[in-house]
Amino acid sequence: MPDIPQILAENEEAFSKVVWLTFNASDNFHKEVAANTLFCCSNQPKVAGKIIENQCHHFVLKKAQWITFVTPGVAYFLSLFLANIQTLPEENLLPYDEIQQINQVLEAFLHVVTPSEIGRFEVENEAVWISLIPFLRLALAGPNGPVGTENERLQTRPQVSVDPRSEIGTQPGELGEKSCDAEISNNRGISPYNFSPVEKIGLFCLCHLANVPENRELFKKEKLEDYLICVCWFAQRCPEVVDLTPKLDGFERLEPPRLESIAKAYLSKCFGEKIM
Repeated sequence: MPDIPQILAENEEAFSKVVWLTFNASDNFHKEVAANTLFCCSNQPKVAGKIIENQCHHFVLKKAQWITFVTPGVAYFLSLFLANIQTLPEENLLPYDEIQQINQVLEAFLHVVTPSEIGRFEVENEAVWISLIPFLRLALAGPNGPVGTENERLQTRPQVSVDPRSEIGTQPGELGEKSCDAEISNNRGISPYNFSPVEKIGLFCLCHLANVPENRELFKKEKLEDYLICVCWFAQRCPEVVDLTPKLDGFERLEPPRLESIAKAYLSKCFGEKIM
C-alpha cells in the first residue's frame, strides 16, 4: 500500500482537499473522517516535519479560528493534529508566533469540549485504537525546543518533579515535595508543575481513553501503565489540570512504576526527551 501520510504531506493540493473536506463535506461523518485522516498523518514525526516543511499546516491554521463552531469530533482531531505538528518533529520547525497560535486554538478547544463528550463520540462511532502511544506522548511532551526569546523560553518551559516513594494515585511526600519545589523554583524562577496546552490535550485524551475496558487492555499490552501512573502523579500536583487527571480506578492490579519508567517520564516531561 502507498504511504498515504507521506503522499499527503508532499502533495499540497491533496492535503488542502482533505482540509476542505474537514469543513465542507456533505455530513458530519465525512468531516470527522477527514479530520481523523489529518491526525493520523501527523502521528509520524518525519511526516509531521514534512508537513511543516511544505507549509501544509497553514491550511489548518487558517481554519483553526472556527474550531469552536465545528462538531466536537472534528475539533478533537484537528486539535490532535496541531498538537502533533508542534511537538513531534525531531527539531522544532515552527516560529514562535505559530506555536502561540496553536496554543490558543488548543486552549479554546479545552474550554468548549469535555473528555466525556469525546468518550461518547468514540463509543457512538465504535472507535478502535491500535496504539495509545500518540496520546500518552502528548501528555509527556515537555518543552518544545528553543523558540522565541530567552525570556519567552524561560516563561514557557514546563518543569515537574515527582517523589517515587509515593503510592499509586496519591500525592508525593510533603517533605520531599517542598524541598524539590524550592530547588526547582530557585533555579528556574517558575512553577515546576505547569502543563502546556499540548500536554493538556494529552491529559484530555487519557481521561476518556482510560475509561474504556478495551483501552485499559491496550495500555497493558503496550506496557504503558507505568507512564500513565507517572502522568497522573504530575497532574495531581497541578491545580490547573485537576479536571483532566485520568482516573485509574478501572485498572486491575496496578503496581508502582519501575524506577526506569519514572526517570524516563521525568526526562520527557521536564526536558522533552523522546521516550516513545
